[in-house]
Amino acid sequence: MMNTHAAESTPLLAQYVAAAEAYGVAVEAGDAERAHAAHAALQAVFQTLDDLGQSQAVLSLLEDDRVTVRYCAAVDALSVVPERAESVLEAIANGSPSPMQVMALVSLGEWRKRRAHG
Repeated sequence: MMNTHAAESTPLLAQYVAAAEAYGVAVEAGDAERAHAAHAALQAVFQTLDDLGQSQAVLSLLEDDRVTVRYCAAVDALSVVPERAESVLEAIANGSPSPMQVMALVSLGEWRKRRAHG
């Protein structure tokens, strides 16, 4: 794993990481309102990256030290590099028990169900 201070060098990617970290803190605390707000911010930044043709920027976060950042990047990367993103989600799902482990299991299940019916 690597800490991604270099990957956070662009303002949008730094905003993405900050929103991912806020999301993780809120989920860990069981604060649904803050988690929803952080998730909305995260998705807004990803949409901006996508609109600019830079959605692949989140790929640099797939190896981040922070599980929440990896999780968020992997979910968004499913639309860019599905196999690699699935691998990251599987590693989180098979890791230590945590809210992000559960989230990874749910995200993988939903992704696979959509892909099978898509």
